[in-house]
Amino acid sequence: MSHLVLVMTLTLPIMQGNDQDQFFQELAKQQASLLNKLNQAQLWSDASKEDELLNVLQRCKKLKDAAFVPILIEHVTYEIRDKIRKTSLRTIEEACPVVDVLQEIGLPAVPRLIELLKREYPKEAKSDQTLIVGCLIGIYERPLEKGKRPAASGLPMARRRIELEVERSKGKEKLHLEDALKNYLFRD
Repeated sequence: MSHLVLVMTLTLPIMQGNDQDQFFQELAKQQASLLNKLNQAQLWSDASKEDELLNVLQRCKKLKDAAFVPILIEHVTYEIRDKIRKTSLRTIEEACPVVDVLQEIGLPAVPRLIELLKREYPKEAKSDQTLIVGCLIGIYERPLEKGKRPAASGLPMARRRIELEVERSKGKEKLHLEDALKNYLFRD
């Protein structure tokens, strides 16, 4: 169940009539506004807009809407550019904020991430493959409910999800997925 649907399921019984309509209208406006901003190439390419981009990504993270996944997948390797901000980063999610948002959105992002792993990653781009594998592991490590522990470690679950896709794939896509399973993040 999408986080957005869960919020609506918990909130709607409390609301009545016009309140529900206003809620959906406001939610739709927020989603449209964020999608519009995410689709602006300049927001991603102009270093002077990094604060605005990070603000948009934080709002996306709070909404946890699967509608953001396609555009976020296009920018999964986006890294913080601000040198001062970059020196205080401690995790991959801080350095690559799109990964953090995709992990928060959760399972709806998995099929798109798997599709990315079906691509060839030359040696100089192996860090991109590692980032995507790490994002998958992070998704499976996040609890489905706030305050709950995840059911299991994300590493075996992510590995198994890729193995299932290997079984269904053919040709180069299968080889690329098998290569992803050799990623150092999966080493015991």
